[in-house]
Order: sequence, then C-alpha cells, then structure tokens
Amino acid sequence: MSVNPWELVNPVVFTGRGFTPKEDCAFVLMPFRPNWSELVWQTIKETLKNMGIEAVRADEQYGHQVVEDIWKGICEAGIVIADVTGKNPNVYYELGIAHVLGRRVILLTQTPDDIPFDIRVYRHILYKVPFSKRGRMREMDSLSVEFKRTIEWIRENEPMPPGPSFADIYGAVNVSADEDGSKIEGFSEFKQSFDLYRQNIHRRTDDR
Repeated sequence: MSVNPWELVNPVVFTGRGFTPKEDCAFVLMPFRPNWSELVWQTIKETLKNMGIEAVRADEQYGHQVVEDIWKGICEAGIVIADVTGKNPNVYYELGIAHVLGRRVILLTQTPDDIPFDIRVYRHILYKVPFSKRGRMREMDSLSVEFKRTIEWIRENEPMPPGPSFADIYGAVNVSADEDGSKIEGFSEFKQSFDLYRQNIHRRTDDR
C-alpha cells in the first residue's frame, strides 16, 4: 500500500499541505537579534536578488502562526540557507525540518565549532564579521562571492527537491476522528495545549 508522505507530518504542529518548492525562492534561517545579523541578512538577500532568487526570512512573514510560517517557507523553498553562528536552537530546529523534507541546504557560520559533528559533513561557508567598517565590507564582499558560487554549483549539480504528486490530506480536525467518527481520546486536550505553546512561540519571536 502506497503511503501519502503528508500523512507522516504531525497535523497538529504543521497544518499546511500540498506545497511545491520554487527554484526562485530561498528561505533563510538565522538568529535575528545579534548585532551582525542584519548585515549578513542584507548580504544574503542582495546576492540572491541579483541571481533572480527571492530571499525570505521568518520575521518578514505575517501569518498568524510563526511555526506555520516557517513550515510554509521551508516547504516552498528551492534552497534553504541556515546561519548556525551561535548555535541558535530555533535555527537548528528549522534546519532539521529542512533536512527531513530533503531541501537543498547551505550552512553559514562564523566558526566551525558551531556546527555539530554529525552535520559537519554538509557544505558550509565560513565567514567573519570584523570590527572595522572597511573589514566588514571586504568580508561581506567575499561572502557574497562564495555564496553565489555555491548557489550556482547547486543549481547545476543538484536537482530541485520534488513537489507533491498527491492531493492534500485533511487537516487536524478530520484527523482527530477515527474510522467510526468518534474522537480520539485526549486529542482535543493535546491540541489545546499545543495551541498555547505556539502562541508562546509567537510572543517570543522578538527574543530570537
């Protein structure tokens, strides 16, 4: 019996289905608050723009649920870029989702020590953020060149991740009933608890 891949996705945590990855879309995973973050984000964004790729970051999404925005962004991305500098737990959580979905991933870091041993085998770009303005400009130029070269290599050598060839499955409301229509014991309580958890994530987005 064939298995619908979407049925393997927890419908309480991630509700969206049927996404198709886009070659001209990249989703960027990175911490938002460090003083270097905006500089690196603008470098990534501008480099991708010049290559005809739209860069999207979670804090630029305007959905009602942060987790769902991230899920949608990763599912629709042709490439996922993850800056793991500082070992941010949110970035690693989202990176795990990207790997499970089979997305093409590029890791960025200011120190290789921030990449755990088990994923150090994957491609990564090492860069620095010097104190001086001239040094930062020089380093961002180098990052842009290396980043562009990596994107071009991926486009030439790695196929796009597959999109769904199946219909959407029902959302959490339908999944919460068993075959004879009765509710699964404890499902409603679990969903209510998780909704509160997602609201807390939404409130803490600015602390990322």
